[in-house]
Amino acid sequence: MEDDSKEIHEAYKAEVEEILTEMRRSYETLKKGFDTDSLDDIALSCHKLKGAAGMMDYSHIEELAKKLESAAKLLANRKVEPKPETFSVLLEAFTLLTNYIETDFGERDPALLEKLRKLGTV
Repeated sequence: MEDDSKEIHEAYKAEVEEILTEMRRSYETLKKGFDTDSLDDIALSCHKLKGAAGMMDYSHIEELAKKLESAAKLLANRKVEPKPETFSVLLEAFTLLTNYIETDFGERDPALLEKLRKLGTV
């Protein structure tokens, strides 16, 4: 049974690495300027991460991916004004999300989650 668990975990890590690679490309495009397609891609990647994290019971990854997905959608749909500080929050969230995934643990960051939540109310 322990071998099955290890195999599942390795499959999860491989899938997530692929998703993070996609997200990195989207972030690189965003660094050059506002790009709706990149924001849509980030939202989709977060949606995939949210599902994978949920299946593995990584609630902190699932929660952050959900908030980041929502923020990216709001920006892509122009419901939030794309300001430099907004993209800074997205990059901060991506960095934390990457750290969570690479270490398989990590503490929730309530301040960052609140920043992401506020993007929808600004």
